[in-house]
Amino acid sequence: MNRDERGTREGVLADIESRLARWRSAVADEKRIEGYVSHARLVVFLGGGGALWWAASGDHGLLGWLIGLPLAFLALVLWHGRVLERLAAAQRGVALYERAAGRMDGDWAGHGSEGPASVEAIDVCAHDLDLFGQASLFQWIGPARTTLGEATLARWFVTPVGADVMRARREAVEEMTAERDLCERVGLLGDDVAERLDPAALRAWMQAPSDAPSRGTLLVASVLGTLAVITGLLLWLEIAAFPFLIVVLVEIFVSKQRARSREGWTDAASRACNELGLLADVLELLETHTFRTTALQSLAESVRVDGDAPSLRVRDLDRRVQRVLEAERNPWFAPISGLLQLRPLFERRVAEARLGIAASIDAWIDAAGAVDAFATLGTHAFEQCDHPWAAVEDDGPRFEGIGVGHPLLARDVRVVNDVALAHDQLALLLVSGSNMSGKSTLLRSVGVNVVLARCGAPVCAESLRLSPLTIGASIRIQDSLAEGASHFYAEITRLRDIDQLTKSEWPALFLLDEILHGTNSHDRLIGASAVVRAFVERGAVGIVTTHDLALAKLADDLGSVARNVHFEDHVVDGEMVFDYRMRDGVVERGNALELMRGLGLDV
Repeated sequence: MNRDERGTREGVLADIESRLARWRSAVADEKRIEGYVSHARLVVFLGGGGALWWAASGDHGLLGWLIGLPLAFLALVLWHGRVLERLAAAQRGVALYERAAGRMDGDWAGHGSEGPASVEAIDVCAHDLDLFGQASLFQWIGPARTTLGEATLARWFVTPVGADVMRARREAVEEMTAERDLCERVGLLGDDVAERLDPAALRAWMQAPSDAPSRGTLLVASVLGTLAVITGLLLWLEIAAFPFLIVVLVEIFVSKQRARSREGWTDAASRACNELGLLADVLELLETHTFRTTALQSLAESVRVDGDAPSLRVRDLDRRVQRVLEAERNPWFAPISGLLQLRPLFERRVAEARLGIAASIDAWIDAAGAVDAFATLGTHAFEQCDHPWAAVEDDGPRFEGIGVGHPLLARDVRVVNDVALAHDQLALLLVSGSNMSGKSTLLRSVGVNVVLARCGAPVCAESLRLSPLTIGASIRIQDSLAEGASHFYAEITRLRDIDQLTKSEWPALFLLDEILHGTNSHDRLIGASAVVRAFVERGAVGIVTTHDLALAKLADDLGSVARNVHFEDHVVDGEMVFDYRMRDGVVERGNALELMRGLGLDV
């Protein structure tokens, strides 16, 4: 699917507005029905109260009403619950497309998840490229519906993969782009659940050893429950009350003793299984939808097991866990459960269901996260209809882009440049230029587009050909007073990390901004030249920006595999003006003195 097949920006806006209008209409309809049902419940309730009063006064002809009205009230309660569920789904639909309309208008920063901080902490480029956090790439793409999807998408952001995987992801995203209704189904799942389902907690709980109550515990519970029924009948028949009291006291003592040994079970189960039904919903999509592309077909195949469908087995586990929680927390059911000693039996059934699917749960979680991530990227690709997909090549390292821009910049201010890097042709761009001229933005534009292509998403360029790449960036380096690390020490530590990347199995792309500017010019020239030369000799490609024009001579030393380019500025009416266009050669003038004079400094 190319840009033309995805339609135009006007067509995308029309689709979003149409779906938004449909869900707003559905909200209005469900609110109207909910009002009718609420009034009907009130009428039936008051009617039942009146019938009860008249029956108590001796009018036994109202006996039928006393039976019928409660049944009618129960039916209305169940109907009301279904109406509220449909209303909540319609409201999620409205919110889904209001956010989509906001993204189309450029109102996306600050909305939605910022991504998991744990991923950023282990990646050497996430902070430099603004992959996560406020106004980040993760936030721009739009929220995954589940934390499983968020974790999957974040992992794709920072994990290099081979060309076959990149192409398979692209094909899957293209399929999801065309499946507008399927993406909507994923978008409507559950409530706002970004912080409800904890994949790590779920995996740990599912893989834990059996915690089923022992046979002795079940036997004691069965005996006490039976005695409670028998002595309860004696109490009801007014034969004897003391035996029932003794049984209840024994049950209280046994329950307290057992609670100490089972301390934390409820919290662990509820934390792991919160919104477990949401996982079942995503699995049901995989089970019922017919996919065309290899990646999505593989996901559907990975959840197939003998016996009941995975979604049914997960729902069964969810029901069993909820029964345990109700036995402890429900004010109406908890006393009955305690009297009949049902909780050990419920816990036993939970353990059986948990161990029955423990071997498969990892594959199911991974598949659910991937399909959510693909749906998120498909929605994103539909909205960014003017962005093409990258052509992925096996031979690398390579990054050859025409009209490469930064996707987080507004369309009306975004300036694009051509960038071509290939180890067998041009491995290094040495970029000089004045402050604020666009050097750092160029580095981020290249890095972010590699991340987009890695995920299978469209890229912000007129066209892009690239190979699989691992990214090492040193753009936003800060010192640390708490850790006693200077800016220079922090930078050389980052360079060490990038050095390790150039020795890994994946071809490396290095993006270095103002390399070693935290030290003197003599050491900077020697150190930067040695570092960059080593990276290039190991087969890496990259871009290095600098204010030190002496470093620009490195391009001459490396020969045809390196080139000097620059950004420049102009002074118009006493103000600095930038066009953000990359040009060949070394910059011939700077703006530092002009900026200082513009601020009133006498230089």
